Amino acid sequence: MNPKELTLGIGLLLCLACNSKSPLAHLDSGPPPEIATVFAQGDISKKGIREGNVVLSPDGELLLYVIRDSVTGPQIYQRIFQKDQWSSSERVSFSDQGENYEPFFTQDGETVYFVSNRSTGEHWNGRIWKVGRNGNTWGEPTMLEIPVETDKGLWFPSVTPDGLVYFGASLFDVENFGKSDIYSFDPTAKEIQNIKALNTEAEEWDPFISPDASYMILASDRPGGHGAVDHYISFWNGQGWETPINMGPTINSPDFDVAAKVTPDGKLILFDRPFPNDQDVYWIKADLIDRLRAQQ
Repeated sequence: MNPKELTLGIGLLLCLACNSKSPLAHLDSGPPPEIATVFAQGDISKKGIREGNVVLSPDGELLLYVIRDSVTGPQIYQRIFQKDQWSSSERVSFSDQGENYEPFFTQDGETVYFVSNRSTGEHWNGRIWKVGRNGNTWGEPTMLEIPVETDKGLWFPSVTPDGLVYFGASLFDVENFGKSDIYSFDPTAKEIQNIKALNTEAEEWDPFISPDASYMILASDRPGGHGAVDHYISFWNGQGWETPINMGPTINSPDFDVAAKVTPDGKLILFDRPFPNDQDVYWIKADLIDRLRAQQ
């Protein structure tokens, strides 16, 4: 290879490396941490403002997250990634009635599931809705007809590729082991199931299921944790869910650690750490999951 060809080859490799850079690196240029730290401080995570529920679309072009204030309550905002930069935040068109929070992208990126109380009108008493996406344009949301008690809210939908919906709730008419449990809903059979292996007499909520359905991350205040609420992980063994194990002190703190979601490339975990007058987004490398899997 002559020097000119070598130079061109190196340039191509550098260009490919640049293009493969995660869009999230344009919000936080620091290296992904081994111990959870604040994500995009001063940009996404702002002092005195309650942000959370960050989720990146599978194509990397859209970021959704929730901002909550005392006037509107929680609402979903978006930022668009174009020409190696993120747009300023704007409220999504479907976050137009009531409180709206906890968005989740389907694996193809064409649908977002979220929670809204637009049908109940009661604070934090939301139902699960879904809305179609065409590029940066949104359709009209529709509510999933999940047969539950009218006074019970549903939280944090997470959906498998075949359409099974996981969520947190306290459904005494179905089955309940504690203050709140993890459930699944089959839209075809119209059946709700309590996922018994995941639940205790304590709180369990905020389920995130991986795209291949091989593991689930959830939040719980069960005894023996590192703080008020910790992240736990359960692995699918081919026949059912394993007993959840604590994810350890690199992601959990003495405070509340909730709402974990893994980025579409499987490399990062984003989650929320709320305080009385503030809430920030934290991030950590997702290879923590592989280490925990190896211990099983």
